[in-house]
Amino acid sequence: MRWSMMSCKDVSAMVSRSMEENLSFMDRMKVRLHLLFCEACSRFERQVRFMDRAMKDCSDRMPDGEGEGKTLSEDARERIRVALREGKKP
Repeated sequence: MRWSMMSCKDVSAMVSRSMEENLSFMDRMKVRLHLLFCEACSRFERQVRFMDRAMKDCSDRMPDGEGEGKTLSEDARERIRVALREGKKP
């Protein structure tokens, strides 16, 4: 088996993916190795984990059922789509 250092782009994708699913043992080890040497990716991982905890804390404080079924209007969705395509803030 060949062991190689992952790119920052690959590591950031893996860190984000790890919030939703379990990574394989080998992927976790590759990410950990990269994080030992890369301060930018380590900072990114801390920020992602912080945001994940903050969102969970917010949802834990919402009364049961509050926020369920609420969605953005179609107009708001389209403004966001256009802004993302053009690289602007919505």
